[in-house]
Amino acid sequence: TSSMSDNDMKAFANLKSFDDGLSFSPIFKPKPNGGNVVNMGNINAKNITLQGNKVMLSADTSYDNKNNKIKFNQITADDITLKGNEVYVDISTINSKNLTTDAKNKGIAYLSATGYYYNPTKKYNDIVFTTKGIMDKTYNQYISIGSDVDWWHFAKGWN
Repeated sequence: TSSMSDNDMKAFANLKSFDDGLSFSPIFKPKPNGGNVVNMGNINAKNITLQGNKVMLSADTSYDNKNNKIKFNQITADDITLKGNEVYVDISTINSKNLTTDAKNKGIAYLSATGYYYNPTKKYNDIVFTTKGIMDKTYNQYISIGSDVDWWHFAKGWN
């Protein structure tokens, strides 16, 4: 459930750009057992907090009609905070200098083959990474391959 009205939600869904001075601050109340947050798209904001039972940020792409090419989706913000019982973040999806994670039970920050393919020179150590709770960081040690899409990007990048 949300504190937003149906008209507010429709207006937000139809927005084309925030460049015209539009602003939006949703307040979502989680279900009693907590919901999951899965993001595979673009988010641009000053500061962002994603909170849920599980918070999952996965590398994905979308088609950029304006530039007639495929673009890699990322969350762009000054500060990003991820809170949940479990937090899974493909570090390539983060376009920020500050990332805070608060994983109560389980967490991992990893780098997928898809994320690496689209930005092989990114310096992930430039991110100020603050960890609260449990968080494994494997992005500087391994590249994960978790799907056929990752296999394709790994093969294309390798060749």
